Amino acid sequence: MFHQGDWGDSIYLVEEGSVVSTVLDRDCERSNGQVDQGGVVGEMAALGRGVRPVTVRTTRCSTRLAVEADAVKSLLEAFPAAASRLLQLIIERNGGIDNRHLSIRGASLLL
Repeated sequence: MFHQGDWGDSIYLVEEGSVVSTVLDRDCERSNGQVDQGGVVGEMAALGRGVRPVTVRTTRCSTRLAVEADAVKSLLEAFPAAASRLLQLIIERNGGIDNRHLSIRGASLLL
């Protein structure tokens, strides 16, 4: 689907099947988790307009839906509950938040 270091311009919804995430660290590839049907991948790089921090591959026959970052941002503005859930997903994938404080690219949130 995409490789670590690729430019993030879309997020992907896993409609069927599953995908696995890996990260290359000091010439050693390690598993970073699996996302099953109904899950989302690629949100951090797409919404942050940065490079992909992981490689994501399909593990079996799967169907994915790509949604461009600008479309996702418009949807999140229109549906704040979806924005809240996506933020929660990002926090969970990054191991939580120390001291209930989150800083993303200069923007700071107190939770």
